[in-house]
Amino acid sequence: AGISKDELSQPTYEVKYELNVRIPMSDGVELSADMYRPDAPGRFPVILVRTPYDNNNERDRKMGVYYAQRGYIYIAQDTRGRGDSDGRFYPLINEAGDGYDTHEWIGKQEWSNGKIGSTGGSYVGWVQVYAATKKSQYYTAMIPMVTPPDPFLNVPYQNGAFMMAMLDWVILIDGRSMQDLSKHNLQEIYNLLPLADMEKAVGRNSPFWKDWLDHYSWDEYWDGQSYQEKLWKVDMPAIHMTGWFDDDQPGALMNFSEMRKYAKSIGKEKHQRLVVGPWPHALNYFTKLGDFDYGPQAIIDMNELHLKWYDYWLKGKDTGILDEPPVKIFIMGDNVWRDEQEWPLARTVYTPYYFHSDGSANSRHGNGRLSTILPDKEKPDQYVYDPADPPKYIFKPGSFQLGLNEDQRFVEDRKDVLCFTSDVL
Repeated sequence: AGISKDELSQPTYEVKYELNVRIPMSDGVELSADMYRPDAPGRFPVILVRTPYDNNNERDRKMGVYYAQRGYIYIAQDTRGRGDSDGRFYPLINEAGDGYDTHEWIGKQEWSNGKIGSTGGSYVGWVQVYAATKKSQYYTAMIPMVTPPDPFLNVPYQNGAFMMAMLDWVILIDGRSMQDLSKHNLQEIYNLLPLADMEKAVGRNSPFWKDWLDHYSWDEYWDGQSYQEKLWKVDMPAIHMTGWFDDDQPGALMNFSEMRKYAKSIGKEKHQRLVVGPWPHALNYFTKLGDFDYGPQAIIDMNELHLKWYDYWLKGKDTGILDEPPVKIFIMGDNVWRDEQEWPLARTVYTPYYFHSDGSANSRHGNGRLSTILPDKEKPDQYVYDPADPPKYIFKPGSFQLGLNEDQRFVEDRKDVLCFTSDVL
């Protein structure tokens, strides 16, 4: 209290553009980048976005101008094999090395002040954390949003169960440009067996779809794409952002708590921040999900939060960001934001719940129960799985979103679904 904080960077610069800048990788492949720069002499910090989703998209164009006006160089780069970049795209395997090579190239340019920040969500969050494991001297701070954990834990496998809806992403990302999903009846295609035929049904021939299916348990293939054991030992300031209904939520929660634990010196735990809102995978766009409206307070000023982070780490401004509590979570029902000091919360009381039934937990109309009472001798529950008629996903095909708070009762009416229900919590 009473301490004056530095003013956040203001839009005082004109903007100049450099498009399709070729950045060489260590193996000779060149990646394409669009640069938005302050139209002024001098060295500036860099904000880097590496994306497989076309670096000439509306959001990056808008954010490029926003940051360049405020004294940053904003670089949006097509990842290997996508857009205008050379090479062949294969998920994840090149992102650590290509990210490192890009950082090293940027840091040596005459217009760079030697400090690089990064941002982006989902795969664009993934590329940040993969690159962080290489520890470029220029890579200073990141904001990974809705970032999945290691791939076998979430996508394309969910703790070992294959996500058939990943076919949507395979279609979208096939080739160099963004593909159209609307011409396919995806819900019908999800029912095809064997799974290997799904991509053929949509006219695709993806090498990684086949590899995903061939490696249906954790092995060297997935171990080679793992980043978390390496990331947790990286001393990199980060704001991890996710939503309560984000499909990829585990990544942000795991990375925040583990990177905080591995902070290398006293006080460094403040360098890890966590924000969890009432959002799906698309962060900070909606106040209403399903039948629930979380109010206007559900939307935060994302630009201000990010600018406070970058101004502190990349420009050395005292924005007060490290004086704030490290965890901000949205409390649904009360519909308010609450500050916390850690995650998981230190005051959490862990309570085991147990399955109970009389052998008829089939459907929500059965007698399956969840309670804190220890189970005794009870009849087993059984159901018949028919692969020709599986329970449906509660989502719109092509939406890339499974984590909504939708009414699932029509699925729970099925006899091939076991339901164990607690009292009201």
